[in-house]
Amino acid sequence: MRHQPTIIALTGPNRVGKSTLANAIAEAAPTRVILESFAWPIHHTLGLMGFVRNEAAKDAPLPCLQSSYRDLAIALGEATREALGSDIYTRRIAERWDAMQRQDHKCLFVLDDLRKPDEAVMVHQRRGVVIELQREPAKYTGGLLDRRLSPLLIDASILALDPAETARHVLRMTGWLD
Repeated sequence: MRHQPTIIALTGPNRVGKSTLANAIAEAAPTRVILESFAWPIHHTLGLMGFVRNEAAKDAPLPCLQSSYRDLAIALGEATREALGSDIYTRRIAERWDAMQRQDHKCLFVLDDLRKPDEAVMVHQRRGVVIELQREPAKYTGGLLDRRLSPLLIDASILALDPAETARHVLRMTGWLD
């Protein structure tokens, strides 16, 4: 897998450490890294509505609602997909990647929230890799956005241990570090 992919997309169960690892990869990479998220527009919209994302409490009920931040994000994402097309978030990332590649072909995109098969296909179409993180006790719940992708869409599965060491491992196995 040492072909220096231009996209490293992280997948795995909720709370496995995808965002933590993405940040560690950005710190360890010897090239410019753009941290991206398929769900950024959802979080941005919820923020404009006054809902603040709290990573530690995203599953807790919000004081003004019966739903958690995660429930609101999933509902907004699914409603947007239904109204604007199932590939709305995938198209956004593809367009951003395409624009960056025209400017800086040595730039690395790191996606911290790959969840759906069409997202993995888009990553592979751009010579990217999909890496699944595993860690006890994190397990897939089978919820709408917490299901394992087909193994055919996953390029490597790794244990998410120490974020800095795991980041160096990912960068070595993808050819970004010697």
